[in-house]
Amino acid sequence: MKKQILFTLFMAMQVCLVAQTTGKWFGKMIINQSNSLTVAFEVSKDTDGKFAAVMHSVDQKAYNIPADSVRVDGSELYISI
Repeated sequence: MKKQILFTLFMAMQVCLVAQTTGKWFGKMIINQSNSLTVAFEVSKDTDGKFAAVMHSVDQKAYNIPADSVRVDGSELYISI
């Protein structure tokens, strides 16, 4: 059930983009009142300026899940899984 949630999940993360967007971002994803998952994202940017990301579901030991899309809009970072 949890894996199904992760694969169909659309994640929109608002982050403070101080100096750069690339790097490692992590935190707790709240599923419901009694369940949460530790997730991490590694965001990179290629030489053409296009962003890419992978997600890690640390609690489930699922790593390197590729993002379908990564978009930066002002001070918001959108990652779609």
